[in-house]
Amino acid sequence: MSTHSGKIALITGANKGIGFETARQLGKAGVKVIIGARDQAKADHAAATLKSEGLDAVPLKLDVTSSADIHAAAAFIEANYGWPTTPLKRRSTRSRFIWPMR
Repeated sequence: MSTHSGKIALITGANKGIGFETARQLGKAGVKVIIGARDQAKADHAAATLKSEGLDAVPLKLDVTSSADIHAAAAFIEANYGWPTTPLKRRSTRSRFIWPMR
């Protein structure tokens, strides 16, 4: 049994490149991964690809430069999984993701 069973990770930019591979590796370690992408269709495709590999992946439209998307993502995650307890910071030169605080 994985020590990461029951863990959930939201990964932005997870529809391609480093974000996608990070999601894949976390999924292989037993983490449920939420695939954040600016385009819903791309999030759906990435999540379907990971699911076809037997991983637990959920698509989520999330543009980290959009306040509306950030708040919608927070509401979705809280409603389905509870409030996150462990922050994960992803460095970006274009934007900063600020999780809405209670």
